[in-house]
Amino acid sequence: MRLASGDLLAMPDAALGFADLTLGVRPEHLAIGSFDGAGVAGRVRLAEHLGAESYLHLETEAGPLTVRSGGDVPVVAGERLRILIPIEACHLFGPHGRAVLSAPGLRRTGRWASPAA
Repeated sequence: MRLASGDLLAMPDAALGFADLTLGVRPEHLAIGSFDGAGVAGRVRLAEHLGAESYLHLETEAGPLTVRSGGDVPVVAGERLRILIPIEACHLFGPHGRAVLSAPGLRRTGRWASPAA
């Protein structure tokens, strides 16, 4: 499976045979990374600063993401961020939202590179 970020995930036997899979991860497992590093790039649509924690709602190349972060994170709407998705926190869902597999059955296998034109 190739993620929009370019990361490749090895597909365990339990996930084979599904045409459409959804990759899920909880907001508290996502992290803000350096913009020139690995992860999924996105733009903050809404930053909810709620005291001890903040919820950042982003539009990304992989779809909408919500990140739960510390309350003192200096992020505002419109800012571009790169979000790190730890493979050990990922879950796969098949049709109708049914769980197919949770980590540790998933593992990162490398980066995808498009063929030269």
